[in-house]
Amino acid sequence: MPVSQVVSTYEGHSDILVSSNYTPFTYTLAQNSVTTYTTLADGRSRQVVPEGTVVALDPANSKVILHTSQAGVVGPLLAQADVTDGDQEVTVLWRGDVRLDRIYDNGVLGTLTATAESAFGDRIKVHPSNRP
Repeated sequence: MPVSQVVSTYEGHSDILVSSNYTPFTYTLAQNSVTTYTTLADGRSRQVVPEGTVVALDPANSKVILHTSQAGVVGPLLAQADVTDGDQEVTVLWRGDVRLDRIYDNGVLGTLTATAESAFGDRIKVHPSNRP
């Protein structure tokens, strides 16, 4: 279940968006769904989820988790999220146009599984580049 809805226009903060009309929702990203670590320039390891990562709703706790192969796909993250220190609120695209080359699905950049594509339906249109 979404925490809140914000109707917005593109403000230059998201490289995955193709058009200026989109609808995001805020969810809580579960830390325990993130198993990869990113090493920063200073040598610290962090649990960072990249912008464009497709997330799914966990029916057990109404939080979003990284999409693997289960149903319940919500959409891609509009900004990276650092869950090293616990669950984080994230902004997820609910309706809009996105670039396929900026989407991470099942951990792979530039791909979209059939499950996610089907769940996006007419809500989220996927384009091969930044042209609508």
